[in-house]
Amino acid sequence: MNAYLQHYSNNQNNGSTIPDDPQKIIQTLLRELIKNINIIIFIDGKNNGKYTQSVWKSLSIIYALQSSLNFDEGGKIAENLFTVYEFCRGAILERQKGSVKLKQAVSLLSEIEEAWSQIPETAPAVKYG
Repeated sequence: MNAYLQHYSNNQNNGSTIPDDPQKIIQTLLRELIKNINIIIFIDGKNNGKYTQSVWKSLSIIYALQSSLNFDEGGKIAENLFTVYEFCRGAILERQKGSVKLKQAVSLLSEIEEAWSQIPETAPAVKYG
């Protein structure tokens, strides 16, 4: 598992359970990112702690997701995911221009999370012989 993902899962989950399976970790991070971007949209820049916390968490999750990409093995898929995550980061940082980009970010992330949920869990290794 990527060291940053492990660090994030150990230190930023605020008591929520994050599994050891890298696939499940990515799904959990995507769901948390979507939740926090929705909070940013809902609060709409009002200066309060929850807003600031959601911005910080979202940016941290994006960094964890970007850091987990393997460009050598992932090729074009990893590049495309990096671009989506970068779009989301930009949308969060440009939030004063309205929530249109943030809503697009949520839509893209929801599609990615849905795709992850379609991947079957890895079957346990079977020992023959």
